[in-house]
Amino acid sequence: MMTELFSPEGRFYKGNLHAHTTLSDGRISPEECIELFKEHGYDFLSITDHRKWFPGYEDEDILVIPGTEFDRNMLKGRPEYAYHITGVGLSHPLGQTNEMSPQAIVDMIKADGAFCTLAHPIWSLMTFEMCADLKGYDAIEIYNTVSDVYSGRGYSDLYVDMLASQGIYKLVTAVDDCHFYDRDPERGGINRDACVGYIMVQAKERTWPALYQAMMGGHFYASQGPSITRLAYDEEGVTVETSECSAIRFMSNELYDRFRTAFPENSKKPLTAAYYRWGSYDRYVRVEVTDAEGKKAWSNPIQRPKMKI
Repeated sequence: MMTELFSPEGRFYKGNLHAHTTLSDGRISPEECIELFKEHGYDFLSITDHRKWFPGYEDEDILVIPGTEFDRNMLKGRPEYAYHITGVGLSHPLGQTNEMSPQAIVDMIKADGAFCTLAHPIWSLMTFEMCADLKGYDAIEIYNTVSDVYSGRGYSDLYVDMLASQGIYKLVTAVDDCHFYDRDPERGGINRDACVGYIMVQAKERTWPALYQAMMGGHFYASQGPSITRLAYDEEGVTVETSECSAIRFMSNELYDRFRTAFPENSKKPLTAAYYRWGSYDRYVRVEVTDAEGKKAWSNPIQRPKMKI
């Protein structure tokens, strides 16, 4: 039986789960941040200032979900590394001490019933063992805009695959983590680190309980621009339908499979759909879509169904 992760008649809500303001080290106020994302058509946003709780906000255009970013920066030894962890949907302020372990931070977030994400592990120079040893968090930022633009380390897809290959499946988000809001004159004054990475959640309504339920069920994808309009799987394989793109990749624990990537048949007909048959040793697949401009979209890892006897 085919499992449909996205329903053709369902609505998608666009959101950013990681943003900073003058409450910590961002350059614009929470009010300016909210207006910016409203102007760019976002349905929801979480302001996640460092160790600062933003209580949330809602009007007819946008839902602002309470959030905080917690951190443990290990800067006294070599190599330097850090744990940055966001909690979205926090019901109240959660205090963090410098002695609190990363695991205690995750446990605190989940005890409050919030969505817990390991932020930019590649920027943080985390090892795969650190990501694997940390238990209970929900998601990994597969893309982080500010880390990409200013540090050249924005893509954490290898962490997702390395963990999944070990049977540790994490949801994936694309976020901005916007701090600077610099304007890029070569791109018409568009912000360099804002309104770039986002998630599209198919939920019953634009409320945090509905969004959280949909996200925990995997009914969303991450993107920089391309759309995933349908995603379904069964015991035989995975089907995906997308906006016009130049390649669709099915990443798995298999080391090599030449059928992993689908390309357009010719330059005049962009790719909008692909099918992948499970390989002999595949335990999971995640879909990665690339458009003509090099922008990407990512599905969450899909665990292979067990064959019915």
